[in-house]
Amino acid sequence: MDIVIPNNRKRFPFVFIFSFLLTVALVINLIYTTPEEISFNEFNIWIFKFMALIVVLFISIISCVEYVKTVFDVNAALTISAGSIKDNLSILSCGEFLWTEISSVEIQNRFKSDFILIKLIDPNPLLSKQRFWKRYILKKWLKAYGTPIVISQWRIKYDLNELKNIMMAHIR
Repeated sequence: MDIVIPNNRKRFPFVFIFSFLLTVALVINLIYTTPEEISFNEFNIWIFKFMALIVVLFISIISCVEYVKTVFDVNAALTISAGSIKDNLSILSCGEFLWTEISSVEIQNRFKSDFILIKLIDPNPLLSKQRFWKRYILKKWLKAYGTPIVISQWRIKYDLNELKNIMMAHIR
């Protein structure tokens, strides 16, 4: 019997709103920088502002697409079956992985929020299947959390401790 854990569709898009406002502020700053203000020494500052704009714009686009998927994708869920877990909660989800690939499940509190971390025995095969932009973000998560599979308490409508217990029962 499969357990389907739905996505939290009522989640407020904090990351998108913040990154969008930061993008607007950087664009306004670049627009109002006149050519007379750009000396040779300040040209590097202008390049830095432009690169910051590119990064923030990338985050804005990713978070906008993420929010749209959260709200409108009817298949956005975490499905636990006897043989595997299928993670389709977000655009950064890793897809389906077998119980034999999982070493442990942990709950960590970071940034005043709880996260469930599904640790893999070897995350490299899972990462190699992902697209470049997604693999880049998942590698950052692997470095920060020790796993590319990170599920926030705000992303799902389910108790994380109960979810951890269900997963640990399948791992043993």
